[in-house]
Amino acid sequence: MRITTADNNTLVGTTAGEDLTIGEANVAIGVGALSNADVDRRSVAVGYYALNSQNATGGSVTTNTNVGVGDSHFVTSTKQTTKMLVSIDNMIQAPISKTGIAATLSQSIVFDTQFTTSGITTISSNDIIKIDDEFMRVTSVTGSGTTMFVERPILGTQIGIHSIGASIEKFVGNFTVTNNTINFVSAPYGNIPIGTSTNPPDERDFTGITSSSTFSGRVFTKRGSTGSINETYHKNFVFDDLSTQFTGIASEFTLTSESSNVSGIASNSIILVNNVFQTPQGAKSDEVGEYENFESAGVTTIRFSAGSGNITGYDQNISGLPIGGMIVSVGSSEGFGYQPLVGAGGTAVVSIAGTIQSISIGNSGSGYRTGVVTAYNVGVQTYDGVIPVLTNIGTATVSNGHVIGFDITNPGAGFTSTNPPVVVIDEPLNYTDIPLVYSTSSSGVGTEATINVKVGQGSSVIEFEINNFGYAFKKVKYLQSL
Repeated sequence: MRITTADNNTLVGTTAGEDLTIGEANVAIGVGALSNADVDRRSVAVGYYALNSQNATGGSVTTNTNVGVGDSHFVTSTKQTTKMLVSIDNMIQAPISKTGIAATLSQSIVFDTQFTTSGITTISSNDIIKIDDEFMRVTSVTGSGTTMFVERPILGTQIGIHSIGASIEKFVGNFTVTNNTINFVSAPYGNIPIGTSTNPPDERDFTGITSSSTFSGRVFTKRGSTGSINETYHKNFVFDDLSTQFTGIASEFTLTSESSNVSGIASNSIILVNNVFQTPQGAKSDEVGEYENFESAGVTTIRFSAGSGNITGYDQNISGLPIGGMIVSVGSSEGFGYQPLVGAGGTAVVSIAGTIQSISIGNSGSGYRTGVVTAYNVGVQTYDGVIPVLTNIGTATVSNGHVIGFDITNPGAGFTSTNPPVVVIDEPLNYTDIPLVYSTSSSGVGTEATINVKVGQGSSVIEFEINNFGYAFKKVKYLQSL
């Protein structure tokens, strides 16, 4: 048997008496002298293969230490996910990739599905993690990420023994390949509905209406450069995940693979954002795309196009930049010292001349905020028959949320002290569209998040609603309302 490889293939076994052509040059393999008569007998074959094009053409071979037995064997290629494009239901699937988020084991585990970690708050339920060579799915997290519950093993890996201090890495993506088997993070849908002869009469025949997920896939192969010392696919990469860096503001990000810089891929890249294919910038200026790659000093940077719009708090999709940091859920404390919204009240003092001389404060109110309105108006109300007549007489002076005085600019006329008019003071504004800002213990670039707040009589927040979700925030950041 002869085998050829310009790729870094793993030889699992061989069959005597035939040629298996993979690359450029044939290199003889076998044990002793194998003749055509050996084809029909079970035989043992030891393989020799070349690691690159230069070795193949120069006759430099490597001994394969894996011994194949029998007459059915196969060769498995490496870097499978870098050569293939897979879609389920016409949606491109992203290969599993690193996120750069990591923790460590605080205990050794064998078959455990619950274990303690060094603590990490950016891993949550349904995330994919990897410890050593084993993938797991997180089912829940307690504490500050200190205890994890997992489903293991997944994605075609084998359950293993992991020692204290082992690294826990978070991964994202939809599939990976183990040997010749593709493993999906979430199983594609099977036939729905399924009818059987034992079902009730109206559930037996679903011919023509049964549906299921669809699959398509393509592998991109290429020929190695003649005389090259590199294996053929050395410039094929699965990029590390960038989504934790997305803010809706930043447009440039460094591309890495396995946490290392990559080069030589200024073009011919497939980029997905939310599993949607991004169109690259064309060679001509009018061939506008969503991104372009450029390289400097061995570092490749991807630059996304911002489009024609600017991101806002209420519509993060106006801009063409990848969005990140939108607030989707929060944990809160009710706090204390907030002022409930209580309107101020007072009594008009009428002068001998029949004008409003002053206003005696009966209730200073609470929740009056300065800087959010031009002024709080004050008026007096009389009646013309049964029709109320409101006369504006000035503005209220506010300090620390309370009305402390009045500036009377229009004292009016015709009032009597025996029947003074009713004083009407503007109500304090509702706590709506209150900006969320970083507390003194946190920092960041998140902005444009606002909330509506309801304060109870006990001076604590009893209800709130996120109004604008903002952008560029990070998990586990402490925010406060202004």
